[in-house]
Amino acid sequence: MIRHRPFGRGHAYRLEPDQRVPARPAAGEPIELRATTDAGVDRLEVELSTDGVRRDEPLELIDLRQSGPGTSGGHLAAAAAKLTGRGRRAWRIRLPALDGGCLLAYRFRAGSWVTRWFNVT
Repeated sequence: MIRHRPFGRGHAYRLEPDQRVPARPAAGEPIELRATTDAGVDRLEVELSTDGVRRDEPLELIDLRQSGPGTSGGHLAAAAAKLTGRGRRAWRIRLPALDGGCLLAYRFRAGSWVTRWFNVT
């Protein structure tokens, strides 16, 4: 199973391992897409459509037990890291900034599992 929640759990200071960062990007701001999968998944891809132009990109596997860039650190990072103890794997891809008004649609794919399409402008 692939899990992606664009807004995470809605916690103002906690970055979830399966959310979009930032949840509401501004023009010119890079975007990080995150997702989690079952432990048996060895490759996760995202299908991207930017203003109708499609491409596939692989995501990188990340270690939730470490804090640093892209993590919230401290006890919140430790809480997010518990997901790996439950057999989940965390993935991310960093996308360049988009121009204002640009429509980004994306969905995740691992083998036969495919998520629904997500959109952000």
